[in-house]
Amino acid sequence: DDVHITETTIGNSNNTTYNVGTAASVSDVDIDVVFNSGADSNTLIINENSSASTNTDKDTNVTVTGDSNTITITHQGAAHHNTTLTHVGASGTFVITQDGNNASDVVLSTNGAGHSVTITSDD
Repeated sequence: DDVHITETTIGNSNNTTYNVGTAASVSDVDIDVVFNSGADSNTLIINENSSASTNTDKDTNVTVTGDSNTITITHQGAAHHNTTLTHVGASGTFVITQDGNNASDVVLSTNGAGHSVTITSDD
């Protein structure tokens, strides 16, 4: 089955975690998260782990505007892992890990100072 998650958050100090495909195989996964202007000190954790076909896509698109946000995205298992993170603000912490047995793409765009960025990709 396909999984689609869409979230738009306005405000500060929110904690959101998504765990997708940890107990069953999922096909295409599409996760779109937006933290709107003035969204400071939020934490977003996305864990996607699926043994579904390597012909499926696991797409994650995160847009963040604000300061001191922490974004952790982990894709594991089969499929094409695609992450796009766009951030405007200062002092963000971004950890993106993609580990699987097929193609992996990460696009990170930031505008601001004082970020901590870790990207690990292992096919």
